[in-house]
Order: sequence, then structure tokens, then C-alpha cells
Amino acid sequence: MIKNIRTGFIIYLLLLVFLVIAYLPLSSLQFALKNDALTTNFPNKYFFSAALHDGYLPMWNPYINFGLPLYADPGFAFWNPITWIFGCIGYSVPLLSVEILFYIWLAAIGAYELSKWLGHCRKVSFCIGIVYMCSGFFIGNLQHINFLTCAAFLPMVLKTYLDLQRSYSVRKLFYCLVSLYLLATGGHPAIP
Repeated sequence: MIKNIRTGFIIYLLLLVFLVIAYLPLSSLQFALKNDALTTNFPNKYFFSAALHDGYLPMWNPYINFGLPLYADPGFAFWNPITWIFGCIGYSVPLLSVEILFYIWLAAIGAYELSKWLGHCRKVSFCIGIVYMCSGFFIGNLQHINFLTCAAFLPMVLKTYLDLQRSYSVRKLFYCLVSLYLLATGGHPAIP
């Protein structure tokens, strides 16, 4: 049991190393995300974080479009707990890059766990995790943060759903609902 936990932890760290290497321009914080990431997503995240640090609940952003209900914006992951964690830290352009890399790392871990659950050996599952995080969807949509936040949870949703179909238990139902919640609150209504 402890050996399996240690092996899983090492594989997660190796996936993180591959992530840092594969996304080196972004992970080195030498280059910032551009286009939609900075013009449409970052202002909401920055306001969200600033409001939290000032002690206000960021339900309404008065600075965009003469006022915008931030909690109802389908392109913003207001209800996602990861957004709240990063919002409490304080959004900046480098932290936005770290958040994106975190979601891509979660995607790799999810693909690895799904592949392992489907019966592949650890080496094949590890390669599938790398292939998923380096796929064209993630690389081509780096500027579309709300796509990536949802795609990070797709392997987890698939694994928990298939596991629930295999045999029902309240615990499996709970995990499936949590993964669906994370997917649905990820930020873009097209992915779910």
C-alpha cells in the first residue's frame, strides 16, 4: 500500500517535470499568456482576487460592460474551488500562468489514473498522461483558459462515471458528482 502511494507520488512528480519541460516558455515565467487570456479572462480574475483581498464577495464586477454579474458569467469559473484558492493567493500575470500549468498537470494526472484504471501498465499510463497534457487541444488553447479548466477534469469524470457503472456505491456516486461539479464549474458551458 505505502509502496503504491510512493510510486504514484513519484509518477505525479515526473508528470510535473515533463509539464515544466514541455511548457518551458510558460513555466519559466519568461513569457505571458496572450490574447484572450489577458483581455477577457485576466481582468475578471484580477477583480475577483482584489475584491476577496478587500473583504468583499465578488458577485458583481462594475468595471466591465457597465456591470457584470461575475457569478453568472459562463466563461468565468466563479463556482470552482480552485479559482477561489488562486483568488485568495492573489491573481497576477505570472500566477495566471501557474494556474494554467496546474490545470494541465491535473489533466495529466487524470489521464494517468484513467489509463491505469482501464488496466494499462504504469509505463503506458504515464505515457498517456504525457500525451494528454501535450495534446494539441491544450497547446492550441492556452489562451482559452476556460476551455482548459474544463478539459482538465474530463479524464476524472470519465473514470468516476465508468467506475460508477461497474458497481454502484454511495462513495462512487459522490466522487462522480464531485468530478461532474468540477467539470461543470470549470468555466465554459461548451465542454460539459
